[in-house]
Amino acid sequence: MIIGSTDEFIEIEELQRSQSNSDIGVYVKLKLQDFCGSYSGVFIGEPEISLFCEQLKSLNLSRQGFAKINSLTPDEFKLEIRSVGSLGKMEIEAQIHRHQYSGDKYWPIYLNGGFEVEPNAIEQLLFYFNDFLGEHS
Repeated sequence: MIIGSTDEFIEIEELQRSQSNSDIGVYVKLKLQDFCGSYSGVFIGEPEISLFCEQLKSLNLSRQGFAKINSLTPDEFKLEIRSVGSLGKMEIEAQIHRHQYSGDKYWPIYLNGGFEVEPNAIEQLLFYFNDFLGEHS
């Protein structure tokens, strides 16, 4: 799933599931104009996905508020879609964080930013994350 434009987008693809199917491993790519990063080691828990889907449903109905999801590892991946102003405009804020080993150093790498999206991005996210749960609304 890719949401955004050619210059600013987030891409999320399912890679694997835990043996219990309660955790989902995903590949995340974030592009913010000239800045781009990706990480294939992100895990999201099923309870977090369920809560995110409920928040997306509410946001889709009211066009006010936000929906937010985080990875199981704190600060590794964050995604929030929220309303901007009173006209139903939406924006996405996302972060990916990983560590790079270089020699004997452990370097933290962050990419954090956001971009505006059309309101139908809510439905795209809802469809995609419901698919993780085996549901469709």
